[in-house]
Amino acid sequence: MFNKPEHLALLQKAYDELPNYKIVEGDGPQDTVYVFFSSKGLFNENDFDDFTKKILQQDRYEWNNSIHSPRLRNAAGTFILVRDIRMNDWLTGINQSDNTPKKLAQRLQKLTEGKEHIIFCGSSMGGFAALLFGTMLQVERIFVFSPIVSLDSFNRFCIAEGAPTRDTDHHAALIGNPDMAAYISPLPQIANFTGSIYWFYPNKSVYDVSQYELAKDIPHVRFFSVNRHQHGSTVFIESMIYLLSESENKLLALYRKHQGKNIEPFKFLLRTHGLLGALVILVRRLVRLLRKKLHR
Repeated sequence: MFNKPEHLALLQKAYDELPNYKIVEGDGPQDTVYVFFSSKGLFNENDFDDFTKKILQQDRYEWNNSIHSPRLRNAAGTFILVRDIRMNDWLTGINQSDNTPKKLAQRLQKLTEGKEHIIFCGSSMGGFAALLFGTMLQVERIFVFSPIVSLDSFNRFCIAEGAPTRDTDHHAALIGNPDMAAYISPLPQIANFTGSIYWFYPNKSVYDVSQYELAKDIPHVRFFSVNRHQHGSTVFIESMIYLLSESENKLLALYRKHQGKNIEPFKFLLRTHGLLGALVILVRRLVRLLRKKLHR
C-alpha cells in the first residue's frame, strides 16, 4: 500500500467517509438481488495516482459495466456493488461503520433483507469475499471466478510473485491477528453451505489449481476447469453474464455437461451465445483493441 503519510491519510479518509457500497436498481424481479465484490484489480494498491483517479474521482466499482448489460439488468430488481478500498483482504470491512467481517455480514444481510433470491459473485479476492460472506449468510447461489480460499496461501503466492515486502508483511499481520482466525478461509463454511456454488478456475495457473485442490473434495461445489494460464482469467465476461442470469436447472445441466472436462473459453462462448453471437463479440473486442492502439 502507499508509503507516504499524507497518502495513507487520504485513503483512511475515504474509508471513514465513503460507504464503499453502491445500490443500483435493475429491471428484473424485485425479489432477486445480486451482490458483487471487488478484487485487487479495483486499483493499483501501490499507486496513489491510480487510487485518486479510480476511487476519489471516478468512484469506481468493479462489475459496474456488467450489471448494465441488458441480460443481467433484466435478471434482478437490485444490484449491490461492494469494494474493499484498503485492500485488507476484507478483514477490516469496507468503511468506518462496517469495519469487521461480522459487521459487514450484518450490513449485507440488512441490504438483502426480504429478498427471496440472493446471489453473490466475485473474482479473485472478490471471490474470497463472495464465498466468505455468501456462506456466512447462507445465500441461494455463489459464483466465483479464480477465487481465493486461503489468505495465508495467497500471501505466500504474493511473496513468490515478488510483491513489495511492506504489502506482504502487512497482510501477514492481518492474517496473524487471533481475532481474524475465523475469517482467513471460508472452507469450513463452504462444507456446511446449503446453496449452490459455481467455481471457475484457470487450470494452467499453479496458484489457482492449489486453491481448487483445497476445496475439490467438497461434494456440492460445482467446479469448471478452464484452459487458461493467468490468475483471474477464466471464461469470457459475456459468458459470465450469461451464467449469472441463467436458471438453476440450466446451470446444473451446463455443469453436468462439463463436469470432469477442460473448457476452452471460445467454445464455451459458442455454447452460451451461439456462432453469430460469439462472432459479434469477437469483432467488438477487436475493434476496441484497435481503437486503444490507435489512441496510444
